[in-house]
Amino acid sequence: MLSITIRQSLFKMDLFIISFFYSFMISIFQLYMIDCLKIKSIYVPKAITIGESAWLNCSYELENDNLYSIIWFKANLHDINLKDKKQFYRYVHNQDPPASTYETPGVYIDETKSTRGSVYLYKSDLTTEGKYICEVIADSPSFQTVTRTDDMRVHYLPESGPTIEPTTATIANVDYINVTCKSGPSKPKARLSWYINEALAPKQYVYDEDYLYSSKDTSNGLKSSQVRLLFPVFQHHPNENYYRLRCESQFVQSFSEIAQISIKPLNQRSNDNFTAAFIIGAMRPSSGRNTESINSNNDSVISKEGDLRIDGLKTTYHSKDRVNLTCRSGKSPVRSTPTKLTWLINNVEANPEMVQTYPVDSLGNSALGLSFNLNQSFLNKWSDVDDPKRSKIILKCYALYEEILFQSSKEQTIRRITRESKSESAAVNTADQVTMNSGAGSRLRFVDQIMKLLITILVIL
Repeated sequence: MLSITIRQSLFKMDLFIISFFYSFMISIFQLYMIDCLKIKSIYVPKAITIGESAWLNCSYELENDNLYSIIWFKANLHDINLKDKKQFYRYVHNQDPPASTYETPGVYIDETKSTRGSVYLYKSDLTTEGKYICEVIADSPSFQTVTRTDDMRVHYLPESGPTIEPTTATIANVDYINVTCKSGPSKPKARLSWYINEALAPKQYVYDEDYLYSSKDTSNGLKSSQVRLLFPVFQHHPNENYYRLRCESQFVQSFSEIAQISIKPLNQRSNDNFTAAFIIGAMRPSSGRNTESINSNNDSVISKEGDLRIDGLKTTYHSKDRVNLTCRSGKSPVRSTPTKLTWLINNVEANPEMVQTYPVDSLGNSALGLSFNLNQSFLNKWSDVDDPKRSKIILKCYALYEEILFQSSKEQTIRRITRESKSESAAVNTADQVTMNSGAGSRLRFVDQIMKLLITILVIL
């Protein structure tokens, strides 16, 4: 009996040793894999104008590995899971010739300029837009595979500026001015703004009518814009007899970033102590830049140099503690206007009294503060109602970068002819006529006097 027990113990010990050795070898292999092949960077133009050429580049480090192949794929811009990606370029190191191309809509490869991780597209059209994936595979024995993804957008700008309809130059006996600004099909869609005598038109006078006016072929992704300006004549500048109207069109490229924080109770039954952590860093749903992992430094988390970050977060909080955070924009991916920052609490915009705006610094970076007391009143108001624990708080800093690609404008001056101006014109004409009549009467009286004088002289003689 004792012998059986000893054998069982030895067997369990052997299993433990084997399991431990196996886990250890797997860990060593994973470390070896991590320390070997990696993609340093991927370059895909964020946006190009239709017809332009473009370079794609995938830079990698092999370390102790050997290269097996580099493959480029393209997927739809909205294909998050990359299920429908298509291979368009393949470089196999030990193959002769090493490069192969595959027909893919929107991908026009110049094979003479393309090699290894660099691919040259000699032209582009609207179908060139999409997600571009670089996949690098190491040779045996590891056959490790790493991938990186980035987005490319294609712009189509109209050949001419906006138009204003109707093109009337004068108005009379009307109570309202009613004109419409139109911009032709483009990508991105034009942003139209109305100005009255160099001042931005009040919102209540402007009516977006995009739903009434669209391009004939909506399948190509082009969109038109139409905005109506309707305002009362006698309420807006009633003493002026002309209106200088200007419609301005802007074509704006937008990129966004999100930095996210989670604050939740340590104990599910109590809201006395909380733990906080960054759970997502620099997620870019619209720009397509890669979602990066974040480090564990809770004082200031930056996924990589220049990205959006949040300062001031503590790892733990107690009930009634003050939470003071500052979201800071990083380097814009485009030549943009100042970054627009917004704080969201469980996907609801924070109240204005909780937010503090800081001046834009010399480098053009923006900062936005968020401050609140982490007490029960705050939790009751802001906790996620869909969360059964009702105490989880998700804080998001949303950054919007905008670049003006092109802008143009159309002006039209409308002269107002009122009843008063007509009366003034009639009075001028009457006065001129009276002046002319009185001049003719004077001449007649002068001739009459001369004739009388001549008759008198003749009588005397």
